[in-house]
Amino acid sequence: RRVHGANYNEDCIKRLMPLVVALLEGLDQSVVDSHERDVEIELLKEDNEQLMTQYEREKQLRKQSDQKMIHGEDHYEQEKVDLQGTITELQSGTRQLEAKLKNYGEPSGHHGDTDSPLGLPPGFVNSLVVSGGEGYIDFRLTAGGSGDDSLATGGTRIERSDRSHLIVWQVTTKT
Repeated sequence: RRVHGANYNEDCIKRLMPLVVALLEGLDQSVVDSHERDVEIELLKEDNEQLMTQYEREKQLRKQSDQKMIHGEDHYEQEKVDLQGTITELQSGTRQLEAKLKNYGEPSGHHGDTDSPLGLPPGFVNSLVVSGGEGYIDFRLTAGGSGDDSLATGGTRIERSDRSHLIVWQVTTKT
């Protein structure tokens, strides 16, 4: 038969048939590859979205961490300033006490006929004696002195374990 001036016979169709089949198989493979790429693109988009979400979350956590660090640095800087002020105050108080101690140790000259700042005759000094310990205490708290391990003080008993004491007295000695 003849179609528009071309002569198509059976041999011609037999030669074209493998080409058409190969073309259709190639087209089918292209469709499969395209579908696989579309699936891969969707997976990559989901991964990208997850990564962006994670990035934003880490960015926010980093920002919060930086704010905490800045707040902590400000807090410690303020604490440092406060401690420097305390140190300055303590140093000033120490200097004042040293000056008072120095003035206390120097004779003032307004005690009449004595050379001592406390009105003592020349050659004598006052000393404080401190004594303390645990154990026997007989401060004459009771009239009877019962001799047992506790003392009566106005209806209250002082047990042996409560007999810790500290005694301070002043002694004037010749130098």
